Amino acid sequence: MKLSWRLVLGFLVSALALAACLPPFALPDEEYFAKTATVAAIPGLQRGAIVISDIRHESKRVSWQALTPEGVFNCDANQYFEWPACVRR
Repeated sequence: MKLSWRLVLGFLVSALALAACLPPFALPDEEYFAKTATVAAIPGLQRGAIVISDIRHESKRVSWQALTPEGVFNCDANQYFEWPACVRR
């Protein structure tokens, strides 16, 4: 019986050690959401061609600047990056 408990304990320790070595699951960050919203607000843009800067949170709104091949845009959306709007600077 002692052998089976040692096997179970060894298995659990090994599983935990392997789980600790896994990379953390990356959640999308604000820049990802801002790029997605910018692409939705400005048709024809490629996500890779956008540089996001100056993300600001206000009461139930978020705003940012987007540098695109078409120029610099001031964008804003609700707090969940939905209903985006971008205006050329």
